[in-house]
Amino acid sequence: MSRDEYARYVDEDALAAGMRPVADPATARDLEALVRRLCRFYRELKDAQARQPDVYRPGGEWADYLAERQGAYQALRDGDVPAATRLLQDFWRNELGDIVKQYATFRKLSQSAEERRRFTDGMARDYMIWRNLLGGSAAELAVPPVGNPWGYALEGTVIAPKAVRYHVLAAQIRDITADRPRPVVAEIGAGYGGTAHYLLRGAEPMCFVDLDLPEVLVLAAYYLSRTLPGRKVLIWEPGLALGAQTLQDYDVVLLPNWALPQLPDASVYLFLNTFSLSEMPYEVIAEYLRHVERACRGYFLYNNMDRSGVVNRGHERVPCSQYPIRPQAFKRLYKRYDLFQPRHSGRDGDYREVLLQRIGAWPPSG
Repeated sequence: MSRDEYARYVDEDALAAGMRPVADPATARDLEALVRRLCRFYRELKDAQARQPDVYRPGGEWADYLAERQGAYQALRDGDVPAATRLLQDFWRNELGDIVKQYATFRKLSQSAEERRRFTDGMARDYMIWRNLLGGSAAELAVPPVGNPWGYALEGTVIAPKAVRYHVLAAQIRDITADRPRPVVAEIGAGYGGTAHYLLRGAEPMCFVDLDLPEVLVLAAYYLSRTLPGRKVLIWEPGLALGAQTLQDYDVVLLPNWALPQLPDASVYLFLNTFSLSEMPYEVIAEYLRHVERACRGYFLYNNMDRSGVVNRGHERVPCSQYPIRPQAFKRLYKRYDLFQPRHSGRDGDYREVLLQRIGAWPPSG
């Protein structure tokens, strides 16, 4: 990867083009039934969350982060369908937009030349790496006009923040699960559903389970319901019986994080987590990993902080090399640097990608 190759993709005009508004073809009337359902979904999630044990409530960095943003979700909680519709139709750019950021938020880019320079450099580097890895065209990274997306325009395509990361993850997962007739992939903390969208926008038979906090899960429910019209999407509701047949009947299953213990034993072929386990308290990590071990029959792919002494919002992140993963349950296939995290002067990156294989837990078929 030469400097000249990288320089080809550094273009301030690419950012200006990528920040132009993107019209959503759906009208408020078109979205009314979905948004009404999501308002109820969010209320039911928040009511149920209040009854969960502490280990399944927001902790670590996430407790403060979500507490600061509760006002952004008031329209959903109140069932104000018109206001909630406007919020969701613009989520890439409004107060919900931190969930899609890469290098900078939309608001900071609008205000700071330094942020725009950093974003341009980062996106050019990421795209160069992606082209060298997969050799595709920018059109493969395109996202639908849902939520007023923005990004970095190259070769006639607006490349959204994190798009190259999610596209590479989807390619990795396809490779790992290629020998399975209908694999179940479960992601702990799927964000707005970027990886899920790239995995499921085709016709490959697969079930994707998203386990997340209410504020994030409701956004994924909106995005994946809109961008995967050909897929069967199950949105959690109180009393849902989560069994093997559910995973067989649906392509997307949207569950609150506290539903993790309900996943049947050895039902998930691949678990995925990126950038969130280390941000949780150690006891929460241990609880999640206990159920990952129980429900996993194949692989566990994660990318998380692996540097000691990193403190954010008063919480010291747990390095992934210190996770309580039993060597009797998983063997490590590789551990490597995160592809898309820029190195800092004088030190390596903070994040590591790790692929583990479950030992002796899955049946020989299925």
